[in-house]
Amino acid sequence: MSQIRSEDARKEEKRERRRILVVGREDYFTESTVDYAIHLAERLGCDILAANVGLAWGGKSPSLYQSRLKETFKMRAAGAGRALKERALESGIHCEHVVQFGELGKTVEALIHDHKRIEFVVTESEANRGEVAEEVTIPVFSVITNDWKHLGGRIMANEQKTQKQRPWGKTIGFGVLSLACYTAVFTHTGTVTEYFTKGGWYAALPIATVFAFSFVHGSFTNYLWSALGVEARKKVTDRPVEKKVVRDQKRTGKRPRAYAHINPFHRM
Repeated sequence: MSQIRSEDARKEEKRERRRILVVGREDYFTESTVDYAIHLAERLGCDILAANVGLAWGGKSPSLYQSRLKETFKMRAAGAGRALKERALESGIHCEHVVQFGELGKTVEALIHDHKRIEFVVTESEANRGEVAEEVTIPVFSVITNDWKHLGGRIMANEQKTQKQRPWGKTIGFGVLSLACYTAVFTHTGTVTEYFTKGGWYAALPIATVFAFSFVHGSFTNYLWSALGVEARKKVTDRPVEKKVVRDQKRTGKRPRAYAHINPFHRM
């Protein structure tokens, strides 16, 4: 009976997916870190374990003020964890979230020991990466980010800046020019027909007209969509760290197979 239970346990452990440990020293996760972790989890087929690690305020006997700081950290970190779970769920990735307090390196070491199959750690700064790397033996990566969206008012400022940079002037200019070209053709059809049908070098006029109309109207359409905020989707490319991780995972995933051959002429 015990043997059957042990086999079931091994099968359950085998079915358990690998994890990426995402560690934040603050009570939030930057958008760059979230995007990086989710994209990497999709590429490698891993789950995400996210952890906000706060300072150990007051040790074993914190003051009332320190206790309030700790509770505030827990509440904000829980909100960041829920947002990360929702983002991960949209991509079909299972995500767990924990809140811990203490030294970053030792906390990460304990998480790796308690949660199995953690392949590597993702942190939000080089300082955090160095602190974690001193305590663990698995790879640790840091995400270089210029993300300031957690500060109040930055989203609105970015939107206003985007509005100012939209090419409304070029849109209106090429729109007027495009309208003028079409108006000139439709109001002077006799002249256009006369020159376009003369032959010789005049045969190049229809081709030149088509190219001119294509340039003017195409430019107007392009600037119009840009002014309305509609942009072409950019191709997602792997970062150098992601390429290295994927390459290492593929290399380690190929295990040698054992083959048994029977010699039919043995002892004949």
